[in-house]
Amino acid sequence: MPDASRQVVEQAKTLLKEGGSREAKVLLKAHLRAVPDDAQALFLLASVYREEKRYNRAKKCLDRLLKKSPGDRPALYLYACVQMEEEHYDVAARSLERYLRDDSQDSYAHNSLAFCFSKLGNLLQAEEHLRRAITIRPADPYNYFCLARLFFENANISMAESALKQGLKAVPRDPKLREQLALLHLDRGKIASALQEFELLTRHYPNLDRGYLGLGTCHRETGDFDKALAQFEAARDKDPKNWQSHAFIGEIHHLKGDLSRAAESYSRSLELYPDNPKVQTNLGEVCMRLGLVLKPFLAFSQAISGASDYQYPRYLLAKLYMNEELFEQALDELLVALRLDPQDVYSQNLLIQLYLHQNRLNLAREVLDGLPDELRDRNTRLLEAKLLLREGHREGARKTLKSLLKGPAGDDVSRQARELLGS
Repeated sequence: MPDASRQVVEQAKTLLKEGGSREAKVLLKAHLRAVPDDAQALFLLASVYREEKRYNRAKKCLDRLLKKSPGDRPALYLYACVQMEEEHYDVAARSLERYLRDDSQDSYAHNSLAFCFSKLGNLLQAEEHLRRAITIRPADPYNYFCLARLFFENANISMAESALKQGLKAVPRDPKLREQLALLHLDRGKIASALQEFELLTRHYPNLDRGYLGLGTCHRETGDFDKALAQFEAARDKDPKNWQSHAFIGEIHHLKGDLSRAAESYSRSLELYPDNPKVQTNLGEVCMRLGLVLKPFLAFSQAISGASDYQYPRYLLAKLYMNEELFEQALDELLVALRLDPQDVYSQNLLIQLYLHQNRLNLAREVLDGLPDELRDRNTRLLEAKLLLREGHREGARKTLKSLLKGPAGDDVSRQARELLGS
């Protein structure tokens, strides 16, 4: 390579390392107008276009490069990566298989080929290539992680756990493998095992927030909110810019009934990650319980806008509309919520309540009768008693109300049941 070309390529590499991809692209394009077949410049420019997701331009650069140097292996591999990112997995798989014929010891190519096969539904070949990658590079934790993910995505939880443990045996202090094993235990309800793994993670990486987040989640699952809050606050102190710790702190305050502090933490989380529909929904619910109207309306609307298939904010928005006596709007939201999740008893109950308020008893009965017994809760049975009273079936209503008094004495359902029995 002539000195001038080498200097341009090195300058472009430096710019790319420093985040100056735009400047590097301008430099490389100008250079290629003068030296059209500079292989390294074409490769770098193709890499920039790939990062920009301008895949056709990336392939044009690589086509020019491979026309001159058909065996250029970095270019061949980059071409396959572009095909993968275009979701042309069958084409990418063929490219990677050809690539591996000349060098079967490239673990990265085996990993990429496994990804293609998993997307194509060929799980056996995906597993085979990931195991080949592990054999080639046994100290690379990413291959174990990908193998575990392959099993997990296909509901083979025991094999996913085995892959993670195999990885930790080879790379005992890898934080990602340790965290994934802990999360897997947590997902399976094995809280003690999850706690043990998260404690190891915090011991090995005391400045990493992930372990503290995990410990907090375990304590939240067991109902020890004070311990959960302490761990989430530790995670926040380790990384104040991670939205998750603020969101989890908000959830604990929310569960404990400290609504103002919950709103404060949720708001801070949304400053860091504004488009999180779950946190927007939680903030809206807290603000609604604080007696606000505009703020929860905006929060629920943003959540729905960002995740149109998310049912819960629609249910809460319907509840807000009912509080404001905007019953038609509430009905619209409930009908959408129930299309998204027909099994949601909260939306079903609110719909029955709405129909009772509008004296549309036939519709209330239709919704109630359509609810299977296993989905009905105490609120459903209270609404059933109210409907029976409105239909004139006083004896059936009294029987239902008396059964509700066997539940928790201080809850709102028992209170309403007692009031209706006394009326």
